[in-house]
Amino acid sequence: MSQSTKFIHAGYEPANGEPRLFPIVQATTFKYDASEDMGKLFDLEADGYFYTRLQNPTNDHTAAKIAALEGGTAGMLTSSGQAAAEFLEKQPDVAWINYPGLPSSRYYERAKKYMPEGTCGVVFFGVKGGRKAAEEFMKHLHIAGIETHVADARTCILHPASSTHRQLTDEELRACGVEPDMVRLSVGLEDMDDIIADLKQALEAIGSIWIKGG
Repeated sequence: MSQSTKFIHAGYEPANGEPRLFPIVQATTFKYDASEDMGKLFDLEADGYFYTRLQNPTNDHTAAKIAALEGGTAGMLTSSGQAAAEFLEKQPDVAWINYPGLPSSRYYERAKKYMPEGTCGVVFFGVKGGRKAAEEFMKHLHIAGIETHVADARTCILHPASSTHRQLTDEELRACGVEPDMVRLSVGLEDMDDIIADLKQALEAIGSIWIKGG
């Protein structure tokens, strides 16, 4: 079968009476009759879906199509979070980073056990210079949109201390488990080079603030 035909047909073979085209599943979560049923998914004892950010029928269909086009036997859609996390970890202007896919994370071994094919695209990191530097960093981003949600197809980012938690002092933030310099990045489907370039230029733009903030 030629690649042109695979683009149309690969990844999905409808059974008798099923839709000719694979439906787009828009649900973010999936219902189960008992906790035990969902528990079997986490224990990798059963197949199924529980959170679209990790997997859903539409994602599986897309992954199967890509595998067919590339000559593979299986595939899995993952985000660019790992590449973003790795980039940020090397930046001198980043104070800290929390991402389970990195060996430096205290959750790394657990992530390898329960998510062997890759973790999610949400990364937490701190900007050197504290609350003010992090807020300024947000102003210089061009691709990443300032939004409260995660798991969008587009990269979105949030600095809680200057938005959702802005009424709290630094001490009150820490009491909630939120560092004043913390930025939450949800990596989208844009080209990874463009995402990294956006983060890089925003970090470089506020270098003087980090120096003043110590």
